[in-house]
Amino acid sequence: MNTLLEQLIDSASYGCTSKHHQSNISIKNSENEFIAEVILPGFSKQDISILADDKILEIDAQNDNRGKESFKIRLNGLVSTKDIHSKLENGILKLSLPKNSHKDRLSITVG
Repeated sequence: MNTLLEQLIDSASYGCTSKHHQSNISIKNSENEFIAEVILPGFSKQDISILADDKILEIDAQNDNRGKESFKIRLNGLVSTKDIHSKLENGILKLSLPKNSHKDRLSITVG
């Protein structure tokens, strides 16, 4: 069974339309969160769109000079999507992906 980090890294190139694919994404693991960095030189924060649900994080960047770059990362419920934060600095989009605190499956009583 893959570790949580391996699951995210394995999915990092899923749906990627970048010419450099997975080399444009790095994901690191810390105690409470994953840190994803996406290399997007030549894009401003206005050029970038990020959508997330429990299953997938989608990043789209588009402008007239650089064209379009798209990335999808499968989250598989591992990340608390409501607490995701992002920042663009020097062509690198940094995403803080807090780990979901619901690690165990829930038991539901049949009424």
